[in-house]
Amino acid sequence: MKRLSIGAAVLGAVGLATAFALWVLPANEFILTPDRAKPLADRVEVEGARPAGGGDVYYVDVFVRRSSLLESLLPFTRPDGSTVLPERALLPPGTSQEERDRQNAAEMNRSERIASVVALRALGYDIEATPKGALVIGVATGAPASTKIEPGDVVVAVDDTSVRTPDELRREIGRREPGRDVRLTVERAGTRLQLTVGTVPSPDEPSRPIVGIQVDQEVDIDLPIEIDIARQCPLPGIKKINLTMGGCGAFNCVVSIEKKFEGYGKMIALAVLGTWGARFVKTLIIVDDDIDPFDWNQVEWALATRVQPHRDVEIIRDIVGCILDPSLPYQERQTGRSRTSKMIIDATKYDAAEFEVPCRPKQDVAEKVNREWAKYGIGIPSGSSRLP
Repeated sequence: MKRLSIGAAVLGAVGLATAFALWVLPANEFILTPDRAKPLADRVEVEGARPAGGGDVYYVDVFVRRSSLLESLLPFTRPDGSTVLPERALLPPGTSQEERDRQNAAEMNRSERIASVVALRALGYDIEATPKGALVIGVATGAPASTKIEPGDVVVAVDDTSVRTPDELRREIGRREPGRDVRLTVERAGTRLQLTVGTVPSPDEPSRPIVGIQVDQEVDIDLPIEIDIARQCPLPGIKKINLTMGGCGAFNCVVSIEKKFEGYGKMIALAVLGTWGARFVKTLIIVDDDIDPFDWNQVEWALATRVQPHRDVEIIRDIVGCILDPSLPYQERQTGRSRTSKMIIDATKYDAAEFEVPCRPKQDVAEKVNREWAKYGIGIPSGSSRLP
């Protein structure tokens, strides 16, 4: 009886160890598991939106991981609603998991840039997106390109023939016989290289030569400076940015923010000045999000009612500015150092919880006054707002 108990214990331990090994060891499959649907309204804020009701938008996260041997052998151990895909569906031959992760990160970055272009064009911005070449997103192991081409390279020419799209690249390489070398011009980290790469027959079309790379479209996107500043600023809360025309479109900037806590105005001002797009800004005014930075009357009102100079103004000395700034000292312009000073004005409400509530007319009264302003005979500068 004692031997039987010991044998059962040993078998149980072996069974647990086997189950654990099957759970830990990966299979040659990937498992896709959807999360619960979540409302998009908690994630997206559209300024000035007026929801009409009648429905909601939800999104679903899908988690992707390699399945275990246990899940592969026993389907009931998989999460509910999951889908299994063979490894080749997500990892083409010669591509490692690390390479695929890098590709996914690069694709996410490109999709963000493209989404920015689409959104800004919808808002009326004139955004230029110029095809620049074929971006290498993957290189097959053992392929002719594996020792020459790197992910992130941009192919811009084949044997001195310019290519701006993946289709043009495939067409130019396809003019050769499989086995012949091609000379690719690539841009890598700002340097242009000439690389001679061999070709092999395509597994799908033996008469078509390939070099063993996966490519996507590379574009040169010309975003407005204000958008660049907002994208490069590492802190959240920026609502609007106005590089004023009176400030030469570069030297004076007004930024409205959602103030997170006391001192956040100056913190976000330093972050803005640290972006490449704001490198020429000399005077930076930070206002609350109830102030329109494009309306100078509102900005001036914030300066008049929310600023104490000894507390809210900071001067940063000896920092690089713009060589075209006519106020630069002669010596700075001659040497090309372009050192200047920058001023931060925090025109946000100080101690906002205790700040006096502005006295404003009712909305219908303000709208009526604005409609009938001309009747009152009170002059106001053209383009300025009347009642806030």
